[in-house]
Order: sequence, then structure tokens, then C-alpha cells
Amino acid sequence: METLQLQQIITPKNSDNMSVIESTLNNIFPISSEENKIVGIKRTLGDSAQTLSDEQLESIITDFQYLIDTWLCEFEKNVFGGKTLIELLSEK
Repeated sequence: METLQLQQIITPKNSDNMSVIESTLNNIFPISSEENKIVGIKRTLGDSAQTLSDEQLESIITDFQYLIDTWLCEFEKNVFGGKTLIELLSEK
């Protein structure tokens, strides 16, 4: 009887339980956010990322983030009359 109850506690019945387990494991065995980002990028890129080092991937991520931020800022200024969305929101 006790084994069955323990098994019910350990076995996740839904995604909420799984997220609690993952959260607990992450608290016990923390992984840096940079490491998580690299792992996620490698998973997303698949085989094409296997030939790149972590440093190369981080450099590529940084370059793309800069371009995205710059282009978004320019777009917002074009749409909102020379101001970014943050500038407009801070005025109110």
C-alpha cells in the first residue's frame, strides 16, 4: 500500500506536476542561463549547430540580438513619429 502511494506521488499525472519536478531539480542542480540558452539554440538549429562551438554560437546570438534590437528601435521610431514605444509609455 505504501509503495502505491509513493508511486502516485512520484509519477506526474499532468504537466503541472512535471513543471514542479523540473523546478525542484533546477533548484537542486542549477544550470546557468547562458548554458540554457546555448542548449536551446543547439536544439533549435539541430545538426547545423553541431559544428559550432559554444563561443561561436554565443557570438552569433549576440550579433543577432543587436540587429533585432536596432531594427526594432528604427521600426518603432518610424511608426510612432520618431519615438520608441518605451519613450511613449514613459511619457504617460
